[in-house]
Amino acid sequence: MKRKGKVFFDLDGTLLCSHIHIGHALRRVCEELGYAKIPDSAVIKQIGATSEEFCKALAPDEKVRDRFATLFRQYERQAVCEHAALYPGVRELLSELQDLGWELAICSSGSVEYIETALKGGQIQGFFSSIVSAREYGGKAEALRENLEVGIPTVVVGDRALDFMAAANMQVPSIGVEYGYGTEEEWDQATWTAKAPAEIGDILCQAQVFYTVEERLEMAHGRCVGVNGVDTAGKTIFAQRLAAFLKSRGKKVELIHLDDFHNPRQKRLTGKDEREAYIKNAFDLDRLNRSILLPLREAGEVHTSLTLLDLDSDTYSIQRQYDIDADTYVILEGVLLYRPPLEANIDYKVYLDIDFDEVLRRAEIRDVPQYGRGFLQKYREKYIPIQQWYIETYRPHDMADLVVVNQNYRRPVILEQEKEEQEK
Repeated sequence: MKRKGKVFFDLDGTLLCSHIHIGHALRRVCEELGYAKIPDSAVIKQIGATSEEFCKALAPDEKVRDRFATLFRQYERQAVCEHAALYPGVRELLSELQDLGWELAICSSGSVEYIETALKGGQIQGFFSSIVSAREYGGKAEALRENLEVGIPTVVVGDRALDFMAAANMQVPSIGVEYGYGTEEEWDQATWTAKAPAEIGDILCQAQVFYTVEERLEMAHGRCVGVNGVDTAGKTIFAQRLAAFLKSRGKKVELIHLDDFHNPRQKRLTGKDEREAYIKNAFDLDRLNRSILLPLREAGEVHTSLTLLDLDSDTYSIQRQYDIDADTYVILEGVLLYRPPLEANIDYKVYLDIDFDEVLRRAEIRDVPQYGRGFLQKYREKYIPIQQWYIETYRPHDMADLVVVNQNYRRPVILEQEKEEQEK
């Protein structure tokens, strides 16, 4: 099986519920030294710190700190053998990723001895091709630098700011696990976040698609990516996650939503029927093209402030500043995108493919709670026929440089790769 990429997992707080075995070790240390029990909250706060920082925080009395550290190392080795506990779903995640062709590695602040003992205690040592101890490199960023492989899609998974900072320094994306020991402020530094181990697998599937987009965009020497698909295809979320990915790779990104370029209500209603009105007048395509896409193509830069329509009030009252320099990538997402006058100024076209049964299913989840069940009829009578006309007239599926099957938006699949797997 072709290797899909490499995932560097942090250990404590990402794979292991480390406060469990650490708590067992600390109880023994405190009993031997005559200390009061250390609260779990204080322990959890220090997980992920270096051994020196850990012992300094939990044993503030310098006279016994060396003894405290010696006893803790001794009892921790025993405790992690006997009490190592994985987060629910971790073993299943590792097994699935291995089956899918991802290479798995550990990058932890712990010693190699600790990591090996912990993996054995959790009975997951067989999933990992390599173990990287940041102690041997002077920090996680340096450890990653020495172990990254050029040209191999790589993702770092962790729970603390150190993990995300190391990934950012190496310009690789990261996943922050919200079930770990970090804080919301720390998780905000990650490229994406996961609430449970199963979500990590979902995000890695998306990351594989984003790495492909980046590679092919660079091969095409392009800077403007169009993300298109029918209503509810997942364009906005895909574009936002692609933008986050490209930023993690050290690139400047400007994300533009076609929805920001709606015409006023009176203009939007102009036409022989509501379908024609939507097709011809829903969006001010000429303004988008004239203000951003053409200057980008002709001059390579765009620096402009636009006053855009607020749909709720039907007034031009929203200010948007666009600062696109020669190094900025532009992601444009929206419906009916690959048609004049826009398509000629989009360098790389991504089409998200879903069927119309899925459109209705998603509309029921997304729109019915706000607009009522009658809104589904709007899809059947207006939006779906419009998309069918667009597909038949402009053939965006054929025009696209990359077709992504987004039927399961959590696990998008590149169409050509799906065909390869089916042929096997």
